[in-house]
Amino acid sequence: RERVPFIFSLLLWDVRKLTTEPVDQYLASSAFSMTGMMTVKPYMETILGLLKSNHLDVLVSLIEDFLVNKEVMVCDKMGVRNSVAIKYCHLDDETGIQVSTKPATVNQFISACILLASICVKVERLDVVLEVSYRVLQMGKLNLSWTMLALHVFGSVCGDKLRFLKSCNLLMTTVRLVVLLLESTDTSSCLVSSYIQSNRPTAFPSCTQCVFDVDTVSIDVFISSLLDELDLCALSWNNHANSNEAITRHSSHSGSSGLEINCGESCNISKQAKFTEDTNYPAERDLCYFTEIISLLELFGNYMSCEWTYKNVVVRLLKILESCTCEEYSAALLVLVSQLGRFFIDDVGYETEAVVELRNKLAVLIGTSFTRSRSIPVQFSAIGALLSLFPLTFDKIVSSQTGPLSGPCVLQASQISEWFGQLSKENQSFARSFFS
Repeated sequence: RERVPFIFSLLLWDVRKLTTEPVDQYLASSAFSMTGMMTVKPYMETILGLLKSNHLDVLVSLIEDFLVNKEVMVCDKMGVRNSVAIKYCHLDDETGIQVSTKPATVNQFISACILLASICVKVERLDVVLEVSYRVLQMGKLNLSWTMLALHVFGSVCGDKLRFLKSCNLLMTTVRLVVLLLESTDTSSCLVSSYIQSNRPTAFPSCTQCVFDVDTVSIDVFISSLLDELDLCALSWNNHANSNEAITRHSSHSGSSGLEINCGESCNISKQAKFTEDTNYPAERDLCYFTEIISLLELFGNYMSCEWTYKNVVVRLLKILESCTCEEYSAALLVLVSQLGRFFIDDVGYETEAVVELRNKLAVLIGTSFTRSRSIPVQFSAIGALLSLFPLTFDKIVSSQTGPLSGPCVLQASQISEWFGQLSKENQSFARSFFS
């Protein structure tokens, strides 16, 4: 395991030597990855042989972390100041070496993308490429050029194998649609968030034979189908709870979107669910499926406009929530609503129409028997969703020393304070810790 960082450094250095000139990001992502890979393979065959098979996941995790943080570590003599270093730390006083962290170059970033995709192709784990693509998109909104570069390098290296990976059909479709959304030059629909409209490059040059540029389902139809599936999961649970009949889902089925859904043996959620025989929990297939859809909708919400997401996603989520009797599903839906609310705040602020309306709807929901009849985890999720739309902290809302609250959110704040007052001392302490 200790060899893994060293081997990653060797691989990164070997691939980086293939180009010494600054690259034009999108043209290079196609040409460099396709021609460079023929040179990289001999290096990989030898160096990867030093790794045990069970350490490949450590290497992949290390590369993924590099792609997200975009930092490299450099060893220097003690006292040497690197002008581009971000932070310093001592490695060993006896050797007189210090380690500094500095931003990665675009060539290093491309090299790491090629390495990750190449390793995954070699070991036939293209699902890992899609999972990393999800995380790169999830964390990469602040640097769209590099984010899109990574995805196109993955696509160039993996080719059509990535497109036809049936076990990750939903994830591949989501990544593809987000890429096409960001590359779209059509400004009439205004589907992307205000931040993306203001900060993305004026154009993303297209690469040849792009694996993302294929005609399948449109983004609005696909998102609607994901919501249909959430509704179906909740309805299935309600029917199960009322009839005491076990929920049965096949390991592979076609959802309303017409896309085949597969839950493979490598799925961690499915593995954990197999150990759960308690009938209070959804069947393993539904738990995995529901969680996956929640994460995909969150990714769309990270990039799409507040107005569109509220009208087409959040309103439907709240309707599903009203009729859902499964505690786990309800908590997950509320967490998603909370995260989407935070995206709205970051994008347009606290007082736009969609944010105010969502705040009011959540307050009404919490004020009904919905909250009082639900478990503490669901109550916390509901309060957290409402709290995410407030400019005030939880401690300030519930503290008796701050005096009467004022402002446009005073009624909802009072509602949270009243809910807090009805909790036991133990749950009040937990709430303060949870929301701090």
